[in-house]
Parts: sequence; structure tokens; C-alpha cells
Amino acid sequence: MLPTYLEAQEAKQQIVISFSAEFGDHEIQLGEPYDWENETVSITALKYYISNLKLKYQGQVVYLDNAQAQLIDYSIPESKQIRLEIPEYAKFDEVSCNLGIDSAMNVSGALDGDLDPTKGMYWTWQSGYVNFKVEGFSSAIASKDGKFMFHLGGYLSPNLAVQSLNFSVDSMSEINFLLDLDQLLRTIDLNENSSVMSPSLKAVELSESVAQSIRIHE
Repeated sequence: MLPTYLEAQEAKQQIVISFSAEFGDHEIQLGEPYDWENETVSITALKYYISNLKLKYQGQVVYLDNAQAQLIDYSIPESKQIRLEIPEYAKFDEVSCNLGIDSAMNVSGALDGDLDPTKGMYWTWQSGYVNFKVEGFSSAIASKDGKFMFHLGGYLSPNLAVQSLNFSVDSMSEINFLLDLDQLLRTIDLNENSSVMSPSLKAVELSESVAQSIRIHE
């Protein structure tokens, strides 16, 4: 017997969007030291915002996530998965989202949920949200503590740092965004620049490097 129209409308499939990070061949464990360029590096904090998450089919949006923004925090394992329910019959061949918070969301002020300032990802109303945060230590840095801190954001031109991510995918029940931190850190001379803490052209440049270091892992 064929399902009724109402039953067809209510039938759902679950899609899991997961987020992982690696250093070389190793999945990141916060605080774990990794060999790198004859030195060592460890990541102690890794957080970023995903917003405007969409699934598309042949260029048309078939699903738009209702969440304003979702904070991916590698110290909280459950935050590294987003579960979507879409119509069972829906097909998609592309996934897209923003890495960070767009201007409209920034000017609405600090909000609640994952946008709550207590999450440690909000500067001030003048500077807005931190889109991407990575902190750690490297023996390649000449300073005494060897610490690096990159807090990347900015929503006003010329320092608009939000990045668009678009990937072709087959319709599948799980999609994994993989951040290659080895690739990212190779774009930075940590001895020359071990800290970015406010909106700037450098923050925009590094945000672009972050986006280029993300791919779909199959």
C-alpha cells in the first residue's frame, strides 16, 4: 500500500553533520603534543561557529537549518555533531555553511544559546563575535612560554572575516567536515606571528586559510 500524502510529508531521514580535526595522520586530542617541522605543537583550545547550514540539490536549497549558529567546541564532544531531520524523499548534492557569524547576526547583539557571551566567543558589541579560535603551544616559538593564540573575527569592512564553505557531496546519512591543522599552521610563521586577538586584515587572511584547510572527509 502506498503511503498517504500526509504520511509522506511526515516521513523523515536523519543526516548527521560531524566535525573533526587532524594533525598529520592523527585526530586532534587537546593538549596532546605532535611532532611538527622538527618541533612539537599541541592544541589546547579549538572552537568555531557554523551558521547558515544548507543542503542543496542542483543549486536549489532543500533544507535550511533553523539554528542561528552552532558552536563547535573540541572540548565538548557532543558539540561536534549536528543532527538534521529532512524529508525522507529529499535528495542533496551539496552542503554549504558559513564559518563564523555574518554581519546581520553580529549587529543584533549578543544572544543566547551557543551565542551566549559566556561561551567565550564574544568580544564586545563593537567587535562582535570570534568566528574561529585556536590556542596552543609550539617549540617553534622563541618566546618563553611558546604559546600561540588566534582569535579570528570581524564583521565590518574591510575586516569582514566570515567565510563561505561549499562542498559537493553524495546524498548520504553522514557528512564529515575535516579541519587540517597541519595545513593551517604551515601558512603561519609562528615565530613572526603567534597572536591575533582582534578584527584586522590579518584576521581576514588567516580566516581564509582556515577555510582552505577544511574539506569533506569520506
